Amino acid sequence: MAFPERDREESNLRLVHPLNMMKEAALIDARIRYHPLGYAEVARYAPDTLLLQQQVTPLVQEWLSRIKVISPAFTVFDMSEYLPALAANAAAREHLPKDILKALRDTLACVDRVIVPGEVMAEACSTLHADVRIMATRLSPALWSGLESRRGTGKKPRVGWVSHAGNKTELEIIHKVIGQMAHRVDWIFVGYCPPSLRQYVAEYHIAVTPEQYPRQLASLNLDLALVPRADNAWTRPLSALPLLELGACGIPVICSDVVSFRNDFTVTRVENKAKAWRDALEMHVQELEATWRMGDELKAQICQQGMLQNNMLEGTLRLWLPD
Repeated sequence: MAFPERDREESNLRLVHPLNMMKEAALIDARIRYHPLGYAEVARYAPDTLLLQQQVTPLVQEWLSRIKVISPAFTVFDMSEYLPALAANAAAREHLPKDILKALRDTLACVDRVIVPGEVMAEACSTLHADVRIMATRLSPALWSGLESRRGTGKKPRVGWVSHAGNKTELEIIHKVIGQMAHRVDWIFVGYCPPSLRQYVAEYHIAVTPEQYPRQLASLNLDLALVPRADNAWTRPLSALPLLELGACGIPVICSDVVSFRNDFTVTRVENKAKAWRDALEMHVQELEATWRMGDELKAQICQQGMLQNNMLEGTLRLWLPD
């Protein structure tokens, strides 16, 4: 029985889609709920495992404590973000306890295992729980395989930036470059565009649901995408999800050279300095054929390494069950 967060892409990727694939493969019987159930209903269903995703309120802590009394279920807490590092002015803090570290510690004291997307978060959580396991975030092939994004469709190269929750401030990293390069490229923005940049942006597209997003991204027909990311305690534990998504569409990527993007994927990594971003962008615009080949290579890597394949399901299931 799983309790993911509603309308969060990482929650879908890490809980909902793997569970649905396991059900289709007849590996499990599973139920997905978006709010804690009554204790009698949990006892009636008698789950072997309870999966929760990143919920640290006192209400959840009390619910978990009482569940332990009435059910022998193995409890697993999945984290895609290290909440104690959330910026003090972040909008998401409105819905979280004031002392997030204490809330997280108290919640983890109620569960049997913690699952995180990578080594950095595993190390951060090592003092909070004795059993921390790693499960990489991967894309659902049902949504992300077989996508086609056309290239060279505009008079100028189409260069994209996608706003995800929490990354609007990182637009400041490339803010200056957008104005400087507006005569060379068509800027395509998704999800957010500040007033200061509207004069430079050729197209703006509103954000869509996680289920609609793969096809929206492919339909933009980007020649290149920029993925700036700051280097701080909040971003270091994050997954490389933006690279997976763009790569699934075959879109070449320039990204920040930060810990969370240091992997084997074929992308161009740059320092978070305006000149480094502009130099990289100019290089790729001048060599579009080579840039597109980089996108082809990235797509092949994501198809092989970044998709949740059926042969990975049993390994994922083992993480959700007692040893």
